Amino acid sequence: MPVVFRTTDLGRIATVLSDVIKRLDAVEQAVALRDHADGRDTFRDAAREFGQGAVDLARVTSGIVGHVVSARQRQQRRRMFLAGAIAGLVSGILALLFAPRMLPGQVETAIVSTVMGERWRNLAEVENFARSHKEKLALCTAEAARTMQNQLCTLLIPAPRL
Repeated sequence: MPVVFRTTDLGRIATVLSDVIKRLDAVEQAVALRDHADGRDTFRDAAREFGQGAVDLARVTSGIVGHVVSARQRQQRRRMFLAGAIAGLVSGILALLFAPRMLPGQVETAIVSTVMGERWRNLAEVENFARSHKEKLALCTAEAARTMQNQLCTLLIPAPRL
């Protein structure tokens, strides 16, 4: 049985063939193919450029990796420096607090008086005063405990030394 074509089918086929012809003309007119008599040269040049691009990409990637590694090392050094600074600060504070207690009495007193300043002098005066009036304070304390009432005690306060 013979094949029957309708006019619309023939029209579509003609349109598709027309598009194919236009595309073939465009390929024939391409600059790359016109400059080279043989299409193989074009593909060889493209492969060479692709290879060069791959080499360039590898070089740039290597440079970027170097920068990333360097940045990580700087960050690690900063963290180590910060940890060392914090450890030094903490150990310095602890040494300032506990080292004077291990030193002889006069050295300990000199360090504490330097650190505390005026407050240390006031504490030292109160301690000296209590030490010099130890018996009278003990008697007043005992009397207050016996009577269970506040006790008024008379103490002699020395004149300040200039």
